[in-house]
Amino acid sequence: MKGGENEKKIQISRVLKIDEKIRLGSYPTCPGLAKELEVSIRTINRDIDYLRDVYKAPLKFDRDRNGFYYTEPNFFIKSILFTEAELEIIKQYYRFYSEEDEDSYEAKFKKIFQKLLAVVPDKYDKDLPVNNFDGSDFFNPGISYEYDIITEINSAIIKKEVIKAQCWIAENRKYSTLTLEPVHIFYQNHIYYLLALDRNDDRKSGIFSVKKFKKVLGTGTYFELPVNFNIQDHIKNSADVHPADNKMYLFELLFQKDATSFASEATFHPKQTVKALDDNTVQVSFRSTEFQEIQRWVLSLGHLVKVLSPPELVDKMRFEIEQLQTFYQKGNSKRSPLLAKKV
Repeated sequence: MKGGENEKKIQISRVLKIDEKIRLGSYPTCPGLAKELEVSIRTINRDIDYLRDVYKAPLKFDRDRNGFYYTEPNFFIKSILFTEAELEIIKQYYRFYSEEDEDSYEAKFKKIFQKLLAVVPDKYDKDLPVNNFDGSDFFNPGISYEYDIITEINSAIIKKEVIKAQCWIAENRKYSTLTLEPVHIFYQNHIYYLLALDRNDDRKSGIFSVKKFKKVLGTGTYFELPVNFNIQDHIKNSADVHPADNKMYLFELLFQKDATSFASEATFHPKQTVKALDDNTVQVSFRSTEFQEIQRWVLSLGHLVKVLSPPELVDKMRFEIEQLQTFYQKGNSKRSPLLAKKV
């Protein structure tokens, strides 16, 4: 959190404490509040002004009692109660919004989140466990996540606590209770996945789609990972899913003349920017962590699109093209080594 935002949060925290003392009828004074809150009297005076100006507090100073009071006994500062899961959601989304365009929805939502975070308890200041989430699905109403379940799983991962998960088993067409040792949660193809050791199957590692979980509960039993257990090895060995890259990339794709209509009308990413260039090409830009998925998609478009960035994807495309050239060079009658292995 930036310095100015942090100062605002501290001020609101003080204002809430001042409000509480006034509502309790203790008639607090500026010198007394300054001493208790360990700030200057001048700072307390600014907080009192903040109460009056921002919250429209009916605040008066009683000279006989030598302290502040509310002229309307039922006045209180309107506040919002959050569950831990809701607080985590706010923290997750906040970090992914920029203020490059003040009129954008992202910038407007970030300002809302700043106000919400200002009243979040101090214990939530620390970074919460967020896995491969780029915030792009916030404006996609077709996608939803069970944040209570994700929060429970994240908590269990940190504590190394065994969980009981009611999981939909497609083969049985019903929910079954699994006893899992949660190891790592990650995000891929708009879905959260959990890498866990299955106690119902001799602690065999498996990858589970979180959206198939109906309920997750901690058991109070704890576990230790096997010696030399490597998370990435177990994820890579799965035939069903590959982990998204933690890194956020800026993808800039240049669509050639034959694909300008397609590039101008299609939605490749919820927060993409599309720019028509003077040479009748179209440049599409967006940020994402889905490096592997985008690489496969770009390859499928062939000569219709040129990768401008990131440089990592440019290198990958160059390598793939060089490999393809060896297969299709004139006079090269050798069978592809990939095909040869299958014979």
